[in-house]
Amino acid sequence: MVMIGGILMFMDRNYVQNRDVENVYNLGLILFRDEIVRYCNACQMLMTLGINSRLAYGNDFEKPFLAQSAAFYKFESQIFLADNNASVYRKKVEARIHKESVRAAFYLDKDTEPLNVGVVEDDLFKTHMRTVVEMKLWRGVSFCMDFVYS
Repeated sequence: MVMIGGILMFMDRNYVQNRDVENVYNLGLILFRDEIVRYCNACQMLMTLGINSRLAYGNDFEKPFLAQSAAFYKFESQIFLADNNASVYRKKVEARIHKESVRAAFYLDKDTEPLNVGVVEDDLFKTHMRTVVEMKLWRGVSFCMDFVYS
């Protein structure tokens, strides 16, 4: 490694400066950005780095991701509740759950998908169930009953 580092330093001093090209360090960063970060499934990369475990993925991505998701959906639920009646709220929640399920299946590890959907259900649905049931309904109690029992 020391010998390779010496060769690269020599190359930077003698070749790179004379030809007005990127130095080896910057070129390495550019290659990493373009070939790894932009075209590699980051979640799968973290799973692989865990070497037969989910530790790297779970600690470095999954836990912070689920915490951020919970904070986002708590905030979004307040907006949904303030701006909608029970039937519209129910439809928005169902659409959001479906959207997150599809997105999670595409981008996240298969074991994270149900956890993420659970966060959405908890923060948009279960936490506010009583509030939604007690809302003035646009077309009567049937929407409320559909929401509670669907």
